[in-house]
Amino acid sequence: MFRKKYATMLIEQMNMIFEQWKQQGEITEKEIYGFLHRIKGTAGTIGLKNLSNTASELIEDLSQEGVKLWRQEEWEFYLCSLIDELKAEQLQLSKVDHSPAVQGMEGDILLPESSEEEAVTETFSNKSGNSIILLINKNIEFSSNLKEELEGFGYVVLIALTMEKGMDLFYRTRPSFIICEYEMALEIGERELVSFISASRKSITPIVLTGNGAGNEYLVEAYNLGAGNYFQVPVDIELLTAYLQNRLLWREVIHKITTIDELTGAFNRKYMNSIISQLVENYHAHGRIFSVAVMDLDHFKQVNDQYGHLTGDEVLKRVVAICRALTRQNDEIFRFGGEEFVIVFPDTNQDEAYQIMERMRKAFEKEIYQDQEQKFNCTFSAGVYSPSSPDETKDSLLDRADRALYQSKARGRNQVTIYSEATKESEQRRLHMIIIDDDKFVRTILKKGFSTWEKHAHFEIKVHTYADGEKFLNSNWYQPQDQYLILLDGMMPKMDGIEVLTNIRANYPDKNIVVSMLSARSDEENIILALEEGADDYLFKPFNVVEVIARMDRLAQRMLL
Repeated sequence: MFRKKYATMLIEQMNMIFEQWKQQGEITEKEIYGFLHRIKGTAGTIGLKNLSNTASELIEDLSQEGVKLWRQEEWEFYLCSLIDELKAEQLQLSKVDHSPAVQGMEGDILLPESSEEEAVTETFSNKSGNSIILLINKNIEFSSNLKEELEGFGYVVLIALTMEKGMDLFYRTRPSFIICEYEMALEIGERELVSFISASRKSITPIVLTGNGAGNEYLVEAYNLGAGNYFQVPVDIELLTAYLQNRLLWREVIHKITTIDELTGAFNRKYMNSIISQLVENYHAHGRIFSVAVMDLDHFKQVNDQYGHLTGDEVLKRVVAICRALTRQNDEIFRFGGEEFVIVFPDTNQDEAYQIMERMRKAFEKEIYQDQEQKFNCTFSAGVYSPSSPDETKDSLLDRADRALYQSKARGRNQVTIYSEATKESEQRRLHMIIIDDDKFVRTILKKGFSTWEKHAHFEIKVHTYADGEKFLNSNWYQPQDQYLILLDGMMPKMDGIEVLTNIRANYPDKNIVVSMLSARSDEENIILALEEGADDYLFKPFNVVEVIARMDRLAQRMLL
């Protein structure tokens, strides 16, 4: 009975996977490897020896980290012996079991490595989408019975007999739904409970409470605490599963709308802030380590300029695909903005995160892109950091990973750097004071005035002058790890200040560039236009040099805090 039941489920899932792959068009070698690895273990466990042996033979020639894309005809040809074995097993089962044989040839759920009957049950579901349900209840009999019932619908159910274990599993496995015993939850204190429920809401994870109490007052209390519902024990399993499926459907819709970057498919910045904040909270509360990597595509502006934004978009999509192929199940990638991404590695120290990022970097630099007759490749730089202090925050984590990224860029790009105290001490921040004015006298007196600024302990000041906007824009003036304070004359030959300003704001980030316009007092209309185009400040000519130096000094101090 065990063999027939789970053999049928395995065959159904394999057929579903193949159908899913056909719809995808292309799949990665890593997906094929993972599929065969799980078939090898699961088929052998439930007695489908031929299927297990065939999968074992096929997997020998594949790489666990392979990023190669396989077209349908390629993977169908490679897996033809496995497909033949599958058809044979399906025919055999249809002779034993008079139910109709499953039609089709594929599916989308990867099977587990476990050899336990429980693990096999947890993986097979064409209703649940393999959703993980976290059940927090100290009653072992109740928990076991409810687990068995829910797993009959295909859900993966994890059991925690204490609230501490439950909260640990919540942060570690990120379940899709939580069922928590009411009285047990209150034992941790109402404040702690509300905080836990709040964390579940931030991750869009519905939570319901169960208990022996009857009456609307329990439902009202559940709502007041922030839970989605209250179910009286013994639980009406039909009602619970209907509610669960309804909430999971809404969760999926909301999750896609609110968390996914439309272009790349990576998670968005808002969701990143929520996830990292949760990990920081868990780090402080339970000491669970994790790592953050900030990565930025090298010279990506040149890709957009030379090959167009559509080609640039394809590069962005590809780097996300490669990162996903080489990360683990709980690692997540977020689009931070533009060509910058953040990857979070739960339960991972920075050395381990560094190794994963290095594999990604090497895989990405080998990718070849083609635009008409031209072929090119891209690289990225990255910085890695793990929390190390009791006052760690989301912002401090990202800042230190970002500093390590800047170190990678400063050292030549296409590399990964781990943030450390040595990195912090070795880096010297720079402020570039840039004067763009066609009046040589103005350039000379301002350069001389700024040269009197003292060199600070943690940054140095460099002064640059340009006689016109074209020379400035054509120079290799920008380094992303540095800070820039630009004094820009509004009226110049060849290219006026507004054109220069528009170019700066269109092609460079705002976060490390402050632009102050210089203009005659009679030209106030251009000052208004400059502010609309992104100028941060303005000064009228003629000006007092001492006052200008003092004003720029105050701006510089704020930028370098």
